Amino acid sequence: MPSKPKILILVNHYLPGFHYGGPTRSIVNLIEWLGDDFDFFILTKDRDLNSNVPYLTISYGKWNAVGKAHVRYLTPQEQQLTNLARIYRQIDYDSLYLNVVFSALTIETLSLYRTGLLPRKPVILASRGTLNPSALNLKSRKKSFFLDLARKTGLYKNLVWHATSPEEVIEIQNVFGSKIANQVYCVENLPSPIPQLATRVSVNKIPGTARIVYLSRIDPKKNLHFALECLSQIEKDVEFDIYGPIKDEKYWQECQLAIQALPSNIRVNYMGAVDLDAVADVLQQYHLFFLPTLNENFGHTILEALCAGCPILISDRTPWKTNKVQSIGWVSPLEKPELFVNSICELIDMDTEAFAALSENARDFGRNYINSSTSVEDMRKFLHDVSM
Repeated sequence: MPSKPKILILVNHYLPGFHYGGPTRSIVNLIEWLGDDFDFFILTKDRDLNSNVPYLTISYGKWNAVGKAHVRYLTPQEQQLTNLARIYRQIDYDSLYLNVVFSALTIETLSLYRTGLLPRKPVILASRGTLNPSALNLKSRKKSFFLDLARKTGLYKNLVWHATSPEEVIEIQNVFGSKIANQVYCVENLPSPIPQLATRVSVNKIPGTARIVYLSRIDPKKNLHFALECLSQIEKDVEFDIYGPIKDEKYWQECQLAIQALPSNIRVNYMGAVDLDAVADVLQQYHLFFLPTLNENFGHTILEALCAGCPILISDRTPWKTNKVQSIGWVSPLEKPELFVNSICELIDMDTEAFAALSENARDFGRNYINSSTSVEDMRKFLHDVSM
């Protein structure tokens, strides 16, 4: 029997961490779907996002079995350029799969590759939405300077780019030029397998009240402050629970000020971060998932909310456009906050029967999306073609 292609993945944070959000979820899903077809080896940091404490349950200096993958956790010393080069040279892989354009580990790895210190094997780079204009506008001067330097030095030259949507294909070419068009491959993100919920929750819905949930990182890109501004205009009874790691302390302080200014009918609770395996069980307890994000190249939690039967209220800056969102929630442009307010009011006025129909539509839509998606086969072919 021929050996399976060996793919080495570099991602900033991986299981058991869960604060990094989308990139971690994307790789977890990749391993779950295709771990029997490829040998996956993962290099990642030895601690979660924004944590000074390393994981307590891992072995250092060796590969740890995590699901269907082998994971090596890098100490801060091992992330230094010379040590990183030594570790790479110990691994015999068929292709190298990097994540996030501006990641320090990605930049270090490409620097080693450009200077001939890594094998001349195929290198894939998944942008993960980092070249979207909204993302580039955050710390824009620093990113613009770096990209100019990277283009001049050829840091990103001759890579295989993994885009997850037609829009992301355009974003990559807008930054690096149309000459790389034949190096950009569009393969959708793999969805999470349909969640096995611990218990099926039937959520009661009393007209005039609603339980709304935000579940994402707390940073400017996810736009929690905008959600709070919308809620400030609601006159009826709302419980708003916020889940997610605090990535930007200054931004969280701004959000806390907005929370303190809310009227008494809007009750806000910060619930902390949620393990990836618990997301679906949390989401199914709410009437609405609210994420007015500035940009998502996929939006794993949006799909998880739908599968859990939680209707969505999202911005129009995700792949889940109006033509996809039918009787499962609302999608609105950020330039029109009044539409978000109107959608919340519409949800608040629903009774149990109307909400149950909306919830069932959301659940059916999410699960049908996963069952009908060709992304698993597309990704299998993509990785096989690059690696062989």
